[in-house]
Amino acid sequence: MKNTCRLLSRILAIFMTAIVGSAFFAACDMDRNIQFAISFSANGGTGAAPNPILASAGENVTLPGPNTLTRSGYNFAGWNTSAAGTGTIHNEGAVIPMPNGNITLYAIWVRVAPLITWEAAVYGSPTTTAINFTFSADPGTMQESYFTITPGSGSASAVAVSGTTTMRTLTVTNVTAGNVTVLITKDGVTSAPQTVTLSAADIITWEATAFGTPITTAINFTFSANPGAMQASYFTITPGSGSAEVGDVSGSAATRTLTVTDVSAGDVLVSINRSGVASEPQPVTLYAPEYITWTATAIGNPTTTAISFTFSSDPGDIWNPAIITITPVSGSAFGLAVTGTGTSRMLTLDTNVITAGEVLVSVNLPGVVSEPQPVTIVVGAAPLITWTAAATGTPTTTAIIFTFSSNPAASEWGNIAWGDLSQSNFTILPDTGSATVGTSTGAGTTRTLTINNVGAGYVWISVNRDDIASAPQQVMLVAPVADITWTATPIGSPTTTAINFNFSADPGAMQASDFTITSGTGSATRGALSGSGLMRTLNISEVAPGSVMVSVNRPGVSNVPQGVTLNVNPILITIRITDIPSRYFGGWGDILLRTPGTTIEVAEDEYWVTGTSATFTLTAQPGVYDIVLFVEDNWGGVAYRRLNVPVTAGFQTIPFNTFNWLAYLSENIEPFGHIAPGRSRLLERQ
Repeated sequence: MKNTCRLLSRILAIFMTAIVGSAFFAACDMDRNIQFAISFSANGGTGAAPNPILASAGENVTLPGPNTLTRSGYNFAGWNTSAAGTGTIHNEGAVIPMPNGNITLYAIWVRVAPLITWEAAVYGSPTTTAINFTFSADPGTMQESYFTITPGSGSASAVAVSGTTTMRTLTVTNVTAGNVTVLITKDGVTSAPQTVTLSAADIITWEATAFGTPITTAINFTFSANPGAMQASYFTITPGSGSAEVGDVSGSAATRTLTVTDVSAGDVLVSINRSGVASEPQPVTLYAPEYITWTATAIGNPTTTAISFTFSSDPGDIWNPAIITITPVSGSAFGLAVTGTGTSRMLTLDTNVITAGEVLVSVNLPGVVSEPQPVTIVVGAAPLITWTAAATGTPTTTAIIFTFSSNPAASEWGNIAWGDLSQSNFTILPDTGSATVGTSTGAGTTRTLTINNVGAGYVWISVNRDDIASAPQQVMLVAPVADITWTATPIGSPTTTAINFNFSADPGAMQASDFTITSGTGSATRGALSGSGLMRTLNISEVAPGSVMVSVNRPGVSNVPQGVTLNVNPILITIRITDIPSRYFGGWGDILLRTPGTTIEVAEDEYWVTGTSATFTLTAQPGVYDIVLFVEDNWGGVAYRRLNVPVTAGFQTIPFNTFNWLAYLSENIEPFGHIAPGRSRLLERQ
């Protein structure tokens, strides 16, 4: 069209009228002034592409080369109307007519080097923590975004990439065990995906208990499996009503000990910050008593043979007499040995080297008041105060009258001001009769000791003070025989709901407060009383299974307590034994719940052992049991035992390695509830 316009314009320029020529020339000028552009795309290359070419439609243009465009591992091979290389190809320097519209030509790149291949392998145990990549050549700079992890039966999230040259490591998190597909998307690297298998260990659970008395010195941790190497930095102690600082960690396998310092008494939360270990914090109660106070008293008659110490709380182990210092003042003494437990200790003295007079004693033990106290040592003494005792009261003895040879309150035997007597100085031991100490009154040489819970017959009376004769004396007590006896029987099934009382005669009007329930291995709360005549029924609630003692507190009725066994509806208990060794796979497992310290079987279940865990379901009361576990290997049965295990309702897990080996059995365990003779003989012996 453009060439036609030029030719006609020359021929007709002279002959055409001004109107026709003007209109035609205007059309031709309009077409000649429209220009189009050819733009150039790098299409994966780097550098500067050629500048666009501007020309009118149909005008011949020459295509340039790549300018500064390059692509690693590739050569420039011309231009194409399609980025994928599927359009029209134009070589560098080709002459083409300008299309009637804007177009883009894409650089064509031809590979000159082979693709870099790679192999992927997982890293980390028991949980995969990374995927290692080995390349056939250095792939250059790698970013986490170049890697894709596609879930299969497993999954993971890419976090970061590290490494140089042909070795790169991709760290992963949120790992679940199974297969995943990994893919690398980068120029020059093969894009063929590979499959790797990830592993993820079960979360290890744990229990924490405080250790040390009277002050907590450590926290013991028991794990459901070996958590591997542990550092003190993995443990956190969060203050509550108490506090402590983390010390050092020791131990191995499933048991670790964390020492603690700067302890203040109360509750804290402990947590473990380690991959594969349960992170939920647990409460632990720490102990750190205030300074323990004490008093010291000389013991012995007529010569001091020991010093008695009474502490405000248990000071712990005092086995070395050197812990107690005796400093001479006007007297002297030397300690030989320490005996006693709890809050009462006795320092035996060497009577061959003591001298009469005052000494200062002090206790050198952390947490105990160190201020010395004076003690008077005596060697020989004045005669002891003697006494006689006589019962008083009818028809029931109500008191014992003591007549002393001198006033006990004025005694200075051994150069000590002893002060007056109290009920704690009197002891009543039963013979054919019985009684309990009440209160002491009186003055001068006479004291009256009231007594309670009197049973007719003889008792032995003694006065416990070093300045008073200690030889016991026999006293006859009187008390009417209770006319009414009774028996107690629990009622209610499967849970005891009441106790029936059957009296030998009508005890008259009674109230629930006339009855007492004393906890033994079981317990219950007293409720309402009903009934009349010889039969009374005491309702009970909050029943815990086991034995209790019941008694009737009413004049004319026997007050001798009786034992009653309470029951509670058995519940379903599920026990899972974990970490069973492989040598027991394919054999029968049998579990027994026994009453602690006996061979009494409470519940039993069996299970065909096929793997590292076995689940047993039993029906029993919650409580503490000895658990006996039987398993089979190729040579017969093996028995294991764990003592005093708290068993609760629902599901609980016990690791196999917490059981202690008990015995080999001569025969295997028979399935379906039958117990082999060998195991029966074992049970009879245990």
